[in-house]
Amino acid sequence: MDPVLLKWLEKLMPPEYRKVEKEACDEKEAYFARESKESLILAMVDKITRRDFLPEIRSFGGADWLRSLEKHDSCIVDFRDVVVNGVLCRYYITKDQTKEKVCYFLNLYVCKGRKMVRLFVSGVGRGDSYQRRSIHEGEYRKIVADVFGTASENTGYDCIYRMPREGLCYSLGEDPFYDDLYPEHPLTQLRLLVKSVVCKVGKVGAKEAA
Repeated sequence: MDPVLLKWLEKLMPPEYRKVEKEACDEKEAYFARESKESLILAMVDKITRRDFLPEIRSFGGADWLRSLEKHDSCIVDFRDVVVNGVLCRYYITKDQTKEKVCYFLNLYVCKGRKMVRLFVSGVGRGDSYQRRSIHEGEYRKIVADVFGTASENTGYDCIYRMPREGLCYSLGEDPFYDDLYPEHPLTQLRLLVKSVVCKVGKVGAKEAA
């Protein structure tokens, strides 16, 4: 990793993340890690020279860039633009799911003028983290129907019915509302990391990583 980028990232990372350095292919690699019983979070940074991540200017076969990331085993969980002191921070969180495990990936782009840096973070669930995904669409619909009646009995039911998106739609338990109930879940930790980094970016500045 570029030593300038590494120093910049060190200033941004929360104190509970530890720096890990190791040799790989005759080069030193460095990343930051946070471990708990329910999650393993790994973060690294690199420079971006192409702006392919901008969905406004990128499409595949007529489909917008973000939608192209939604496949049978992955989906978009979060996507947002935040501007802090003239610095654009654009991020998205995706989820990849297999029978064995669920992984979340955060891509945070920090843009100052023509300078762009990407923070890439992976979050893997451990232990009881699976409990967060126990709130399913079918269960939600049943509970709503029990309380408010069916669509034919109460038209208000249609207003709160959530149609799933294409691909593997995130479960209702992954809504940000539930973050406080699952503080060590990898998705919660990725969202907390975004907030922490973005708040510091305005002070540290993207120019330091140029």
